[in-house]
Amino acid sequence: MLKGDTDGLAIDGQNSVRALYINTAAEVTLKNISIRNGYMSGGNGGGVHIAGGTVTMSGGNVSGNTAELGGGVYVASGGIFTMTGGTIGGADTADKNTSISGGAGLYIASGASFEMNGADALVTGNTNSHASGGGVYVAGGNFALKNGSVTGNSSDPSGGGVHIAGGSVTVSGGNITGNTSYKGGGVCIDGGVFTLSGGALSGNASYDDGNGVYVSGGTFNMSGNAAVSSDNDVYLPSGQTITIGGALTAPAPAATITPEAYPSGRPRFRCFRAHPPVLQLMRDVSRWPRSRVRPTSGP
Repeated sequence: MLKGDTDGLAIDGQNSVRALYINTAAEVTLKNISIRNGYMSGGNGGGVHIAGGTVTMSGGNVSGNTAELGGGVYVASGGIFTMTGGTIGGADTADKNTSISGGAGLYIASGASFEMNGADALVTGNTNSHASGGGVYVAGGNFALKNGSVTGNSSDPSGGGVHIAGGSVTVSGGNITGNTSYKGGGVCIDGGVFTLSGGALSGNASYDDGNGVYVSGGTFNMSGNAAVSSDNDVYLPSGQTITIGGALTAPAPAATITPEAYPSGRPRFRCFRAHPPVLQLMRDVSRWPRSRVRPTSGP
């Protein structure tokens, strides 16, 4: 365990080197540690690079770091990272993590795993000005948000909170709120699978399309208590879909859908009876600027 006292322990990269590199078969716990000012020009993980092993962050902060990928934290293939507390980023300008090519807060590589499961776990204030994934960039690994918050992050061009290029992202609790981007203020799905079954997705903003979610590729599944707040929409370009994998139990509407363009006619919904019941909402012909997905008690 790397543990700081009440005043904390600082690992400072002095804006010239990476702050911390972890590659061990042993389990590592980070608690009450400030990991800051790491810098990797052309490298990954300015604050922390997890090359292998199981790492748990239960307190402290990772802030003010910069790298090519994963300004704050880079989780490589085989690495397992869990946050039960602590902050990646921060409210002050000096606290924000940045990246050159993706994942200002965190970058989750193919074969890596990241879980947030603590009310005090926070990814906030991280910024990309010319890359996607202000909070978290998932390239092909797994990200499970069970508790905690991804909030107040920003990126351009896409995925202010979370950008999904591949792999799997599951949100069953916690919050994705107050993030901004050009496309997909909260979440941008560019590949992989995004499953929303709980938590809160609200208060995000985009300068173009998809305040809440922008579905440019991949798969978007909704079930259970999934809900995208009415102040956030889900933008569906032509041919993209949302799959409802069972009854939606959140208060109506579960999501507001903004289609790319409907040349004529009316919206069409295709329902398939299955167990569990599945409803697939397809972008089709309509002049309506938007429609709503409402909860259902059955098929």
